[in-house]
Amino acid sequence: MKQSLLFFPAFSSVKTKILSEVKDSELKVQRSLRGENQLITFYPHQLQNVMDSIETYEPKKTLQQRAMTAGLIIAGAGILINLVFYLTGMDMEMLTNPAISWLNRILLLGVTYYFIHAALKDYREENLGGYLSIGQGIGLGTLAGLISGVISAIWFFIFTSFIATDMMDKIKEVTLQQMQEQGQSEEQAEQAMEMMSMFFSPVFFAGVVVISSVFFGFLCGLVAGLVLKKDKPYA
Repeated sequence: MKQSLLFFPAFSSVKTKILSEVKDSELKVQRSLRGENQLITFYPHQLQNVMDSIETYEPKKTLQQRAMTAGLIIAGAGILINLVFYLTGMDMEMLTNPAISWLNRILLLGVTYYFIHAALKDYREENLGGYLSIGQGIGLGTLAGLISGVISAIWFFIFTSFIATDMMDKIKEVTLQQMQEQGQSEEQAEQAMEMMSMFFSPVFFAGVVVISSVFFGFLCGLVAGLVLKKDKPYA
């Protein structure tokens, strides 16, 4: 395959047109590159490799496409973790048990980093010839975080509106109890809750999910970029 690519450049950078079928033991191909037309002749021992290249050529995924794939997988994994915590009753324990809360964060952060690192590594090896900048890592990670955040926010809104419809009320109850445990009177705690009522809506929480996902995507992209970074040698 490598040998055939020497004769038949990648389609992404060269526009080619086959001028004729195999004729007189030759295959003639016209290519247009930078406005100049060139005629290339392939002889019998090259024809099979050329045709194999045409049939098996696959365009490489762009950074945006890889970020989208990573973001979809991260969002799917996050939704799965959310369902597991909900079905086991651990979702409410996260509000009062720091160990459960940190377990959830570590799982989500680990999943986010793993798939961003994997997407970035594939992008470096398949698209960039083994070289990568930190900026590319940040870009892929941030975009993946944004995609994951939007999907997760939509899921959270659906989840709290149609599945766990009492979740927001439970969050309010736990918050009110924590305020009273910190020394506030019941009246003071209720007044504070009224002032913060806008923060206990599915829409607000969905916005927080997007912002936090973008931040974690940026952070994971930065770390993965530092780990996988490789500068091109000077000419």
